[in-house]
Amino acid sequence: MKILLMWVILSVLLATNTATAQTSKKEFKITNSESVINPETKAIKNFKRSHPDATNESWSTDNGYYFVSFKQGGIKNKIAYTPHGQVDYSLKMYNENNLPYTVRSAVKSIYYDYAITNAQELDVKNKTIYLVKITDANSWKTIRVSNGDLEEIEDYSSVISPCR
Repeated sequence: MKILLMWVILSVLLATNTATAQTSKKEFKITNSESVINPETKAIKNFKRSHPDATNESWSTDNGYYFVSFKQGGIKNKIAYTPHGQVDYSLKMYNENNLPYTVRSAVKSIYYDYAITNAQELDVKNKTIYLVKITDANSWKTIRVSNGDLEEIEDYSSVISPCR
């Protein structure tokens, strides 16, 4: 009797795991939602085709747009897809080591006493913009680099002036 009961329990567990595995292949769960995304969506097909080695992917939707966050080659990425499955914009976040040489050297040629802490690469409508965070002992700045032009868009100094 115990053997029969164990076989029934084992069969139920195997059937449950098989059913779960089948649904996970057909649907993508949306982050923080009970909804699922159909894997036949153009955004998912285009993503899988252009990023076959992506890991840790996480999908969400808003107003018909599809958003995916993932890692590729150790770099954090985010892509926004239109309702028709076209890339609207993409964002990469990385450290100084992954920053293109031309961008790094342009920033370091002016801000040579600063350390680059991180960078973001934004691709929008065939235009690439880099936001480079730099810091020294008393301040941090954000430098926007686009088409070889540098612009300081944030500046924070932690130096406290003496009271009078």
